[in-house]
Amino acid sequence: MAGRPPAIRTLVREIAKLSPVQLRQLITKAKAPSSGKLERLERARDRHLASAKKLERQIAALSGGNGHIAATAKPGRKRRRWKLSAATRRKMSEAAKRRYAGKGRTEAAPAAGKRKRKPFSAETKAKMAAAQKARWAKVKNTPEPSGTKA
Repeated sequence: MAGRPPAIRTLVREIAKLSPVQLRQLITKAKAPSSGKLERLERARDRHLASAKKLERQIAALSGGNGHIAATAKPGRKRRRWKLSAATRRKMSEAAKRRYAGKGRTEAAPAAGKRKRKPFSAETKAKMAAAQKARWAKVKNTPEPSGTKA
């Protein structure tokens, strides 16, 4: 296709997009003489379709697939899922019950990431109170009370 003029290349691309039914309708409407053009155009369309399928397989292989092109589901239709046997459903139910056993009880142990905080000593509390009073005094622009700094 490299040596062909751009108009013919565009025409071939557009024809490649047509389905066989659309091609037949186009031919009957145009009443094209059977000079072999139809056969050449059909071959070109088939080549393009084959190369498109090949590219799709390569893309699927590179994206982690096995090269198989999956058919897309029709819109509005749910995908069928695998059915689980009764034994498997029972095992899953028992596992869930074991997993959630004891949840919701009030006397459960505290969460692992949350531990009880150690109380501040009287000396530390006095230092914190003095620092807070100093901050408030600074905000209010009043002199700091004497004897409260530790």
